[in-house]
Amino acid sequence: MPAFFKWREPRTYIVLLSIFGAAFLAYVTIAASIPQGGSMSGYAIGEMSDFRRALPPRAAPYETAAGPDGPVSIRDHEGKVVMVNVWATWCAPCVEELPSLLALAEMMPERGFTFVPITVDTSREKADDFLARHALGEVPVNLDPRFELARTLGAADAIPTTILYDARGREIGRLVGNADWSSPEAIRLVRAAVDGAL
Repeated sequence: MPAFFKWREPRTYIVLLSIFGAAFLAYVTIAASIPQGGSMSGYAIGEMSDFRRALPPRAAPYETAAGPDGPVSIRDHEGKVVMVNVWATWCAPCVEELPSLLALAEMMPERGFTFVPITVDTSREKADDFLARHALGEVPVNLDPRFELARTLGAADAIPTTILYDARGREIGRLVGNADWSSPEAIRLVRAAVDGAL
């Protein structure tokens, strides 16, 4: 083999390795800048900082709760963004959070949005009495006393849990624990969901 090939060959490998090394470093830098753990840059901030995107998106379950007029399913609201909240009268963070959820629902008159609260209380009378005593207005009492729907939703061991579903019935994400859902951050997040921006 001619001498100049012996001299160039190692240099070529060095150049190629340098290019690949630079490309790998750029990839690692860009990947590190992308929010991990299901967070939503620009939306999961402030009161919504604990909101986590569902990766991969999960379909709404078929299980139902016992509504005032019969079985209630998240899938009943196809074509709408659905906000599901799993709560109970004996859960202090749930009670603290509920007024802000109702306020948000009132601020979202769009036909493309609906709020579906699910209570794991044991009786409708208990929940109704609680809501009346606390002047929380008209909240549909959708009962799940055996935690069947809550378990399917992955919320049986952590209430309150609030889950957003898109218009196709796929989970956008969820927030475990209480938050101020009437905050600007929450309104912005839900409006983005309704607008299909999430």
